[in-house]
Amino acid sequence: LGEVKAVAVELCCQLTGKTQREVAAHFGYTSESAIGKQRKRLTSLTHADATLASMIAKVKESLS
Repeated sequence: LGEVKAVAVELCCQLTGKTQREVAAHFGYTSESAIGKQRKRLTSLTHADATLASMIAKVKESLS
């Protein structure tokens, strides 16, 4: 479930134009630095897992 939330956070940051602070508030985080950590974690995950990166790209494309 953590990966799913990280993907949602990343897509929200990329596609909505909202600040990390606004995204943090929406997802119930107490600070924008938590969003930065989630995004960094997701970057590491996608570098290690090409299938995950491809799936995220497809979701992003369908939402754009």
